[in-house]
Amino acid sequence: MKTALACGTSAGVLLLVCLGTASAADKGAGELVFQDDFHGTLAEGWSFEREERACWRTSPAGLEVRVQPGNMWGGANNAKNVLVRAIPVPTEAPVEIAVTFSNQPTAQWEQANLVWYYDGGHMVKLGQELVTGRLSIVMGREENDRARTVAIVPLDANTVELRLQAVRDRVRGQFRTAAWRDWRDVGECDLPVKGEPKASFHFYNGPPNEEHWVRVNRFTVRRLPANSVDWPRVRVDEKTLRTTDSPRLALGEVSLPGGFVLLNSLNGVAAEPKPEYEQSVYRHRDGSYGWRWDRRTTTSKEPTFAGVGFGAEPFQPGTNRGRFQPIEIAALKSMKLELDAVTRLENDQRDHNLVVLLKTKPASQIAIWFDWYGPASEVQTLNDGYRDYGHVSTQAGTGQIHYRIKGFRGAPPRLNLKAFLDDAARRGLAPPSQVLGVWFGNQIWNGSRGGTLVTKLDVIIDGKRISSVPAASDASAAAPPMPLRLPAEAPASVREVQGRIYRAAQKQAHYLLGTVRPWNEDATLRLLTDSKSGEHWIRPNAGAVEGFAFLHCFGPYDEKIAGVSRTELLSGTILPMMRYLVTTHVTGSRPTSDGKQWGEAWQSAHWAQMLGRGAWFLEAGSVHFAKCAVPADLCEGVRRVVAYEADRIARSEPPHQMRSDTKAEENAWNSQVLSVAMLLLPDDPRRAGWETAHQKWVMSSFFRPADERNDTVVDGRPVREQFTGANIFDDFTLENHDFVHPDYMTAFSLSLGCAPDFAMSGRRKPEALLFNVAPIYENLKWMLLPDGSFVYPNGQDWELFRNPSWLGKHVLMAVWARDPDAWTWTRRTLDTLEKMQARSTNGAVFYPGEYFFASTQHDLLRSLANAWLSLQLAADLPNAPSERAGVRRWDSAKVMLCRTPDAIHTVSWGAKIMAQCVPRRLDRVVSPHERNGVGSVRLAGERAALPLRLQQADVRDGANGFEARLTVDHGHAIRAHLVFRSEPDGSFVMTEKLVALTNITTADIATGLIGVLNNPHWIYESARRRVAADAKLIEATSGGGQRWHWDAAKHIAVDDALVIESEQPLRTAYLAADRAERGRVTDRLVLNYLPGHRTWTAGETLSSYQAVVRCGKSKL
Repeated sequence: MKTALACGTSAGVLLLVCLGTASAADKGAGELVFQDDFHGTLAEGWSFEREERACWRTSPAGLEVRVQPGNMWGGANNAKNVLVRAIPVPTEAPVEIAVTFSNQPTAQWEQANLVWYYDGGHMVKLGQELVTGRLSIVMGREENDRARTVAIVPLDANTVELRLQAVRDRVRGQFRTAAWRDWRDVGECDLPVKGEPKASFHFYNGPPNEEHWVRVNRFTVRRLPANSVDWPRVRVDEKTLRTTDSPRLALGEVSLPGGFVLLNSLNGVAAEPKPEYEQSVYRHRDGSYGWRWDRRTTTSKEPTFAGVGFGAEPFQPGTNRGRFQPIEIAALKSMKLELDAVTRLENDQRDHNLVVLLKTKPASQIAIWFDWYGPASEVQTLNDGYRDYGHVSTQAGTGQIHYRIKGFRGAPPRLNLKAFLDDAARRGLAPPSQVLGVWFGNQIWNGSRGGTLVTKLDVIIDGKRISSVPAASDASAAAPPMPLRLPAEAPASVREVQGRIYRAAQKQAHYLLGTVRPWNEDATLRLLTDSKSGEHWIRPNAGAVEGFAFLHCFGPYDEKIAGVSRTELLSGTILPMMRYLVTTHVTGSRPTSDGKQWGEAWQSAHWAQMLGRGAWFLEAGSVHFAKCAVPADLCEGVRRVVAYEADRIARSEPPHQMRSDTKAEENAWNSQVLSVAMLLLPDDPRRAGWETAHQKWVMSSFFRPADERNDTVVDGRPVREQFTGANIFDDFTLENHDFVHPDYMTAFSLSLGCAPDFAMSGRRKPEALLFNVAPIYENLKWMLLPDGSFVYPNGQDWELFRNPSWLGKHVLMAVWARDPDAWTWTRRTLDTLEKMQARSTNGAVFYPGEYFFASTQHDLLRSLANAWLSLQLAADLPNAPSERAGVRRWDSAKVMLCRTPDAIHTVSWGAKIMAQCVPRRLDRVVSPHERNGVGSVRLAGERAALPLRLQQADVRDGANGFEARLTVDHGHAIRAHLVFRSEPDGSFVMTEKLVALTNITTADIATGLIGVLNNPHWIYESARRRVAADAKLIEATSGGGQRWHWDAAKHIAVDDALVIESEQPLRTAYLAADRAERGRVTDRLVLNYLPGHRTWTAGETLSSYQAVVRCGKSKL
């Protein structure tokens, strides 16, 4: 986007918790003068100093500049590709310049700077820099080539937003990262004015033999309202201790809200005759506070202290400051600290650390270090729920227990103090009995000069928050989200199906509403699961919120079907559930009932997206549909949750893996929260970063190895330039859960599911949403059965009857990909869904025992909602279905399939060894047992069947059939020579010969397996199977556990669906299951059954058979 409008190091921050045994939102966005997102080109007005064209480029991802050797600090002024443009003079109104940089420096002083620039000798820089091995934000000033450092601040991320704000002759530097939502001060100084000001980017001190490229996004220039300049902060109370004081004081304090005090302690140097120091604590008019120090020369090796806290003073036993009552640890459920504090150094000897101390009684203390220059640690680790820490052994008799944070610069935004107490107790290191106080501050040694600003410090004890910085009195409602617009009605051709989908959603909601209940810890909050922090408890609640919010806002709602009025749905269910999720997130104030908060986890971005999308429905509404007033604090809370998770994803790199565990689904669901963040926070400065990251994560989801060389342009950039690693095979299949998994091939619906949001907010959807989707869907069409389910060539470890879950995928493909087959499959799948729902009196689609995944029912409601919205946005849909027939071969997956008029034949010789003949009928009959076609062998004395190992495969395909010759070992005991042949006449031939590899005794041989479904409630089954072996007819009731076997059967039939014939007699068995497994009852039809102990010698043939399987020919 290009818009032109007419007119490292830090001093020791010390947090102390003594024991016995945020900041305001940006003020006034101002007038946007210029914006450049660098998408594909530079806007007019930029110029270069010392341009080296080969070392900069633009793309849809932004501007990228190589960091080369050179310098701009002092008199050198030889850095390459110094980018410059004119900006307004900040005399009549304050002016702000801002940008986002992403870089991973490795060389000392390697840096990327935003610069208020006059010329090479007059400037103020603010940038990301590697200082003595530490990633830092450095602000510096240069006048007449004389440079000085204004401040050095620890940096916790490789992507950082920077801004310089100038008014008249002063400039302030600020930054923020994904971990810190609000702008954080770095420093301020006079402008070295010389002529007209310019904005500039400087990249220098890069390694000469490595290519490091900085990515630059969203540069803006703004004129700010005069009232937006709230700096310098006005001090209203201050206590300063100096060498020259007479009498010389050792202590000073300033009272703060919440019973906290600012403490200025010089006890560490009190006994010295002539120490050189100056140390202050102070409070600002806006409620923030801080301290400064300048400790020059002392003979003492002890630190001085400046900080904030309440309770027992950290270095003076028996003292007490502020208002704090001791807390019995035995009764303590949770104790957390939330803070936003920036330590800025001007000089330091590196003898410092950032640390938390928990003092205990009897005398000992737990030290938690955040930033230090000592040795890296620690084999024993702890995660406090937010960050990783290592435990460090300490000297015996010191009474100290040390932990050190890993992978983070500075003090983190949240700390779970209770986790450290518990860990110390588990280690037998400390028997604390009481919490006596909490302190946060700096320990200061010789040669250190700097300061700390605190804009937030809250202690939360058992859910009760105590704040040292008062809430802003002028807090206003959250900024509005993107507006939402829908057509007044869907196209006539889809309305009938759309109406059926809406009715199904209302019925499903009726069922789910019956499970909602108050939280037993706070009856004003509601949920529909137990209160725990993991996936199976948060995801159902978040998904239900999105589904309920959809029904509240859109469609022909009927309270007789749903069971409650829209008003009751909102006030009695949606808002209390949203509050529960906001409150128990890591950005909230309370844990769930398992003592942990949710968030910052493997799948939590997915859950946050559901919550955020539901909030967008409620807040944005539509000109045609309902819109409600969500309380401002709840709006803000949801935004906080979404932004936190979105920032976490935006600062991460998409993972990739093909074998066993694709990352396609994970990347696709992580992309969603970035989309929702844009919807809820369209004016947030991070939006450009979220937008770039969203496109990147979507693209990464379905890369193939071949895409590394793919010149196709997607979103303005060749695919090969965007390639980050493959998640699917070149044949557009994928593996998850250790096998080729059709269910996860539908994961494109996670990213493509964002398409309605782009349409409803009036934006063009990224081309990435459809990247590689059509060929994946084409593969799935070959696996579809008449009831809308899939054939599973590698087995199925999830529920089998997930047909309703595929409905939304077909709708997305019909509407957004305009696939000619998708509408037909939408209707077929909807028919199945309605039959399933008709079984229930409470509206549930899935029958008890048919599913086991906790979010199954809730995810379906979300899927129905998105299907309805997509149809509301649809044009007339193409509907020209074509039949898939013949052979489909996937060599990467090592799977082959043949579709005949009556059946689908499959064979696989990769992750699973399996073959089957599945009838193409509503009653699919054949269960996707992972041993289909092969079966099992169990040796005497063993409980488990022998594992399968493929030794050789010769697989050949033709236009209307295939032949697979497989050599498969059962453990090291038996070799099976297998042939599976799909014939042009539709028959499926199974051949097997078993040979002993060594002298063995078998307990059970059951090969030539055909899994037979026999479910009590499935809509297309009858809760029994009739099986005939020659003239002998038996009936196996569902779950009956009966067992039959025949020693010489040549003709076997299962209902009117399967016929198995053999020229030679088969020793066969029908083994009925006595219970459901994985949501289905699977009986076993065994074509080669040799039960009981039998002894075999090496080289002996155990058995052989050949059988022909046909579908749809039997008439029992």
